[in-house]
Amino acid sequence: MGRRRRREPVPDRGLCVLLLPAKLERAPARERAEELLGAPGVVAVEPGAVGYGATSRLPGLLRERIAAGQARRMALPGHPRIVVVFDAAQYPLARALLAEHPEAELWYGCSGEGDLHEAALARAALRFGGDSDAPAGERNRPLWERMEALGVESGRLGSERAPQPG
Repeated sequence: MGRRRRREPVPDRGLCVLLLPAKLERAPARERAEELLGAPGVVAVEPGAVGYGATSRLPGLLRERIAAGQARRMALPGHPRIVVVFDAAQYPLARALLAEHPEAELWYGCSGEGDLHEAALARAALRFGGDSDAPAGERNRPLWERMEALGVESGRLGSERAPQPG
């Protein structure tokens, strides 16, 4: 039986976890992701050493086991309320994170095809696309509004002005 590492206490703050499809500087949705990352309640998770492309070609059970292990080991600075994926290949890790944090909801950028795309579409509480010429801030406005409604500080719509306890 493997040893479990003892985790430090997790701060009591809601998080929006962006699962980036590639390193930020190469991510297809870079402008949108960078704008979201300006919020105090948003954190990014870049792909592991074995990227989404490689794991998406693995047999389903193996892919799910790898994703479950990654989700269990992920040390986040708060409690996920939102897990954002930009591509269907990220869905297995998102699903594993949602299993670890059942109070969180999935947001999906609707990029991909096949079974993972269909599963992500079915599970997503919010769907967004990237095919607009509008600035990232304008495209992200519905995301900011939902983020605030879920108790994740956006720094955009008033949460930064909320009264602080004590």
